Amino acid sequence: VRIDVSGMGDSIAYRAGQFAQLQVPGTDVWRNYSFAHPDDGRTELEFIIRLLPDGVMSDYIRDRAKPGDRIALRCSKGGFYLRPVVRPVILVAGGTGLSAILAMAQSLDSDIGQPVHLLYGVTAAEDLCKRDELDELAQRIPGLQVHTIVSQPDAGWEGPAGLVTDLLDESMLSEGDADVYLCGPAPMVEATRKWL
Repeated sequence: VRIDVSGMGDSIAYRAGQFAQLQVPGTDVWRNYSFAHPDDGRTELEFIIRLLPDGVMSDYIRDRAKPGDRIALRCSKGGFYLRPVVRPVILVAGGTGLSAILAMAQSLDSDIGQPVHLLYGVTAAEDLCKRDELDELAQRIPGLQVHTIVSQPDAGWEGPAGLVTDLLDESMLSEGDADVYLCGPAPMVEATRKWL
């Protein structure tokens, strides 16, 4: 979902990894979504939102959303954001958790001087998004490696199959001196924490 904020008098400031609260139009319901890009002065905010079979925001987007709709925002929220990079970095994303992780990766300088591993896992290959942007990041930042995995692949998927934790490797951890950021479903976060 992209939201045009060019008409706002005050600019929205946030750190890569933080989230905004969006009010579902026509309701009193608010939902939290991470910014899918760093605060780089653009006039459009982008959020990666999974369409669930039944959900207040999912139903709105699928059934009623149209260009020009107004959406109330509460910005910027959360203490989850990229800290200064001083050692190797591992960015772990599950599903739409890619939003915060992508924003962090996009905020990195091309001459970062540290290895960065971005691990991205989804349930089905059709759930993979932003692949072009991930490829561009890997080209722009020589020290960044993108690893993707699908837990329930179909016959067309040619990459690794399994859970995002299957992508973790001790060599990424620099003997324990690395920064790890996790964003995704609670079971993925817990499984990654347990692996670490």
